[in-house]
Amino acid sequence: MQPRFDVPSRLMIWRDCLKIYLVEKEKLNKALKNQSLCLTTDTWTLIQIINYMCLTAYWIDEDWNLNKRILNFCQVSNHKGEIIGQTIESCLLEWRIDKILTVTVDNASSNNLTIKYMKRVTIGWATNILSNDFMHVRCCAHIVNLILCAGLKDIDDSMVKIRNAVSFVRSSPSRQLVFNQCAERLKIRSKKYVCLDVATRWNSTYMMLDEAVKFDVVFMRLEEINPRYLSYFEVDSKGKQKNLGPPTLED
Repeated sequence: MQPRFDVPSRLMIWRDCLKIYLVEKEKLNKALKNQSLCLTTDTWTLIQIINYMCLTAYWIDEDWNLNKRILNFCQVSNHKGEIIGQTIESCLLEWRIDKILTVTVDNASSNNLTIKYMKRVTIGWATNILSNDFMHVRCCAHIVNLILCAGLKDIDDSMVKIRNAVSFVRSSPSRQLVFNQCAERLKIRSKKYVCLDVATRWNSTYMMLDEAVKFDVVFMRLEEINPRYLSYFEVDSKGKQKNLGPPTLED
């Protein structure tokens, strides 16, 4: 838009980004010096079957402020406990970190091996605290998620039907438009939209149900005005039968 602007080359942008990174890394090195850290780590696999790990450090500074910094975000070959432990160890050595209070992980069985490895390799560190007896902290959010998911199994049929109904509405802009028009005719005052949950996050399931309940009569109206809505529950995307049908007011 501005012809006189000299567009920088990709190499110049790359060098500028690297320069900023090195400056910020040095600042973080100084901030981490002599700090006792609590770590959290998690791993996941992308749809391209690539494994990633993130390692985050928390500490309280001299002014009693809680700090949080990502130390590493990298690829890992697999989710095995030993591999994750070795990756964490390499990261700590790179940052010259030797004071670890706790490592918080979720309740995957592989994480028990990760903590076992970390306890073994850090037991000889001069700054070892209480022989690493309290290093392993289990993620409270993950425990709550497991409890809630177990409880939701009692209403699993209703959950599946509501999730399928929301999925139908969210699958295309035209369906969302028809749904919104139905809501207006039925004088539904909510300004929010129905949202689809993530099965591993119970709070997202709560949000999906909370919004779906506000639009219950709209879903009933879809059965009358949109023949594709009912046919959507006959087969799924893989051609398998969906025997549960659409959600009812009781659901």
